Amino acid sequence: MATNNQLEHLMQRLLPLAAIVATCASAQVVLAPNYPDAAAVAAAWEVGPNTAPAEQVTIDGAPAIRLPISFADQGVSRNFWDFLADIDLANGAGFSFDVRCDDSAIVGHFSTYFRSGDGWYSGEWFPGDEGAWSTITILKANTATEGTPSGWGEVDRVRFSAWRGDVGQSEFFVRNLRVVGGPGPETRVVVVRDALGDDGRGDPYAPQLIEQLRSAGIEAASVDQTDLSAARLAPFSVAILPNNPDLSGAQILDLSRFVEAGGKLFLAYSVPDSLRTAVGLPRATYRRQEAAGDFGRIVMRPGALPGAPDWAAQASWNIQIPAAAPGVEVLAEWSDANGAPTGLPALVANDRAAWLGHVVLGDGGAAKERLLLAILGRLDPDIWRLAAAGAVAQAGRLGRWPDFDAASAELARRGADPAALDEARAQLARAQELVAEGDWIGAQDQAALVGETALRAWSAAHQPEAGEWRGWWCHQAVGVPGRTWAETAQRLADNGFTAIVPNLMWGGVTAGRSELLPESDAERDYIAEALGACRAAGLEIHMWKVNYNCGWSTPASFLEQMRAEGRLQRSISGEEEPWLCPTDPRNQELEVASMVECAQLYDLDGLHFDYIRFPGGSHCYCNGCQTRFAALTGDPLANWPAEVAVGGPLRSEWLQFRRDAISTVVEQVSTQARAVRPGIQISAAVFNNWPSNRDEIGQDWSMWCEQGWLDFVCPMDYTASNPQFERYVRRQVNWTHGVPLRPGIGASATGIRMAADQVIDQILTTRAHNTGGFMIFNLGAPEDQNILPYLGLGVTRRD
Repeated sequence: MATNNQLEHLMQRLLPLAAIVATCASAQVVLAPNYPDAAAVAAAWEVGPNTAPAEQVTIDGAPAIRLPISFADQGVSRNFWDFLADIDLANGAGFSFDVRCDDSAIVGHFSTYFRSGDGWYSGEWFPGDEGAWSTITILKANTATEGTPSGWGEVDRVRFSAWRGDVGQSEFFVRNLRVVGGPGPETRVVVVRDALGDDGRGDPYAPQLIEQLRSAGIEAASVDQTDLSAARLAPFSVAILPNNPDLSGAQILDLSRFVEAGGKLFLAYSVPDSLRTAVGLPRATYRRQEAAGDFGRIVMRPGALPGAPDWAAQASWNIQIPAAAPGVEVLAEWSDANGAPTGLPALVANDRAAWLGHVVLGDGGAAKERLLLAILGRLDPDIWRLAAAGAVAQAGRLGRWPDFDAASAELARRGADPAALDEARAQLARAQELVAEGDWIGAQDQAALVGETALRAWSAAHQPEAGEWRGWWCHQAVGVPGRTWAETAQRLADNGFTAIVPNLMWGGVTAGRSELLPESDAERDYIAEALGACRAAGLEIHMWKVNYNCGWSTPASFLEQMRAEGRLQRSISGEEEPWLCPTDPRNQELEVASMVECAQLYDLDGLHFDYIRFPGGSHCYCNGCQTRFAALTGDPLANWPAEVAVGGPLRSEWLQFRRDAISTVVEQVSTQARAVRPGIQISAAVFNNWPSNRDEIGQDWSMWCEQGWLDFVCPMDYTASNPQFERYVRRQVNWTHGVPLRPGIGASATGIRMAADQVIDQILTTRAHNTGGFMIFNLGAPEDQNILPYLGLGVTRRD
């Protein structure tokens, strides 16, 4: 499922972590407005094109910077303001600032950029409740990069950007930009992140790992590879490398010096052989899974790792297998997803480092967090003390409430069981006693009980809504890993869900039978399996197709055929994109025919579009697009693509040409599928800001609703911010022309890791706007274990 950002190079990476500011070792204020006059403000703040200047104002009794937003027409994509600064963020965990925006309806999203050398670091964010101040905290590990920044230690400019969502005017206020986190007596762990990895988006495993550690009670600092030095590592006892294959010789030397000075390393998956050699770890051999679930669990050797769970889920698809070596102990081995042993080492360690044979994945829940804590506790035993104190301090914290007392008061207001609250309160008191007694592992266990009791009480305090449509997207054709389709469907039904939307088709492959597309498995029909299981459980099933995108599962032979026939996309600069070109009539015919064929072959409840769009504004500019647009307009396009660029004479016609190419597929599938399978429902996962989506990606989904081509629509409202989620839904109800709106809740979308209580709050928001239903992304093993059963206790309870 695609993320819903208007700019695909930015991910939804904001974490609502105001608590970091209270717990960090220091908070260095970089911007606290106190300019003597307007001239000083103008000298300190530069403005971008089509942007009104910043001004200093007094609001709520304190100075702030007012940044006026003006999107007079669709040609203005953003307003931005640059604050000139000299900031060293190399050892900070991130940055925070206070913001207020009374009306953000015209803003698609906000971003803050930090310029360093020849590039920028960027973090996307949303303000909190309208009309109130909120603190935004963005971790360095959650930022993307543009260009080639030279490190967080050399930041010379801070940019605040407001990106257009619609035309109109507004304003927002900022103050108190702070550097947060960093070395201190309570911060012993640092994560080394490759910020330039993953095509500039940064290593995705670093922010996930930091969040897992925080959930376990450990506050970790972060340092980018670019900023790496022995001096910057020196304040910490353990450095974690979550996936760092491209370390330079100088960086390996700095890490070696850190270890020589008494520091320890926790390495995951891929690091240079020379670093492993330097810390006494062996070389390894690579192995890829032959079938899904081959490497499904990390199983501890008895007594090898004190405080660790017996096993933790880890659905790895390939692994590094370390060789046996003197002084290196095997702490854990791989088993498959059902617990069958493989005999292959998963986790090894010596007195200087520990090494896991794959990246740390986000599955496994509390067991995975405990495993991480046990690894760090082996490397530095004092980490157990810090983690116990942190875990007890945050025990029972739910949603926006800062501690157990505040959360329990809200629970009581919502009608939670008083006995459950008393039980949680007693458990918290016992956890505090265990900390005082120095029983760190016991305190961790007790804190986990507090959280479980409080979450169950919170979940049970909410009521289901009769007649509500409740669905999950499920990205794997096999359903939830480790379960059969029958088990997956029945478990959804038992927890009050009414529908599942499994990903069973891509642009170049199907998980079922087809005369038009390659089949992913000639021996197994996943569509038939899922359909039969859903029918038995009384669950609706809507076949989800990833349109145009010929993703990882597409056979190479199909992709090569499309390439040879000139049917793949090209960017404005000429690079090939492995998506089918939406303006090519052959591709339009294939998209329509493959979905209609599926409706003919299978008694489905619905067909569900995804990626029914262009990748972004820079696509598609292939030769076929040029030829077809020239024929449409009668213009020879002598200056291609200048004629269709922003400000070009044919820009408006070009945007409509793109919209029409996408819309014709939606219309034809809707018409033909309903003809061959009367009663079938047609739906789409769409980006969340229709006014800009129709131009940027050709996705005119409000018009599809107006024409009656869709039976329901699912905007991907992926944000961990409840106020922003509410703003999304509030606007979208006006764009559907009476077609049911099923807002998409991004529980585990890219860059987001929501707990069950956050999902419950967003479900309540959909009810406040009378949508009649919702969709959640994505049903995998973690969500099956950590979210679904809690929803079934109350808000989706099956009566």
